Amino acid sequence: MTTKAEAWKTESGLPDDFGCLITGAQFGFLAEYQNGEVPLLIWNVESSVGDVERIGWSIGKEWTPSPDGSSVSSTKRKRFVRTRLYGRLIDRVVGGRKVDMSKYGAPSQAKVWTGLGFHMRREKIKFPGGAERGLREEIEHLMPVAFLDKKGTARRQTTPATASTPAPAQVAEEDSDIKDQLTQLAKKLSKEKFQAAALRLSEVVNDPALLNDVMNDGGDGFWAKARA
Repeated sequence: MTTKAEAWKTESGLPDDFGCLITGAQFGFLAEYQNGEVPLLIWNVESSVGDVERIGWSIGKEWTPSPDGSSVSSTKRKRFVRTRLYGRLIDRVVGGRKVDMSKYGAPSQAKVWTGLGFHMRREKIKFPGGAERGLREEIEHLMPVAFLDKKGTARRQTTPATASTPAPAQVAEEDSDIKDQLTQLAKKLSKEKFQAAALRLSEVVNDPALLNDVMNDGGDGFWAKARA
């Protein structure tokens, strides 16, 4: 429940705290970013909020995308700079979320991101010394806070054309079963371990509302309510 004090707080209105599946990725330019002069890794995504279709990660002018956008190369660098958005993404996914990206390919290949699922949240990112270079010293950008597995929501169970639609009572029973299971997990595990365990359940990953509830760290999130 929102308190009176919380009700007076404002928000950016930008999409935040949602799950997404990367349906395609390429290196290229966006006219709205740095006048189309700085290359980015561009994710095409399907998101649980619906209005997020693309997320970009700047990589720096020293990198040159291939004509088809499938890769980038540089005559100046061997690795991506950690202070660029793409470098921050790599460090978050590989270092923070412990995802073994090497089994999918090289970071200079856009295809390594296709099929991955992440839970995203909007964070403030600082760029020390940015003002000296005519850039902002702080921006808000979406960052992955949880890995939703390779192929992410692509592992949804699709209903064959010949299959019958589950009856409302059956749907309600299945919904109750997964919530009972999550409640038992929440009572036994810390919040971080509970969320990690929940993200391994397809019923959670494939239900945007339930996923957001599970990943909600606040007092109105699933873990807190289950332990209340």
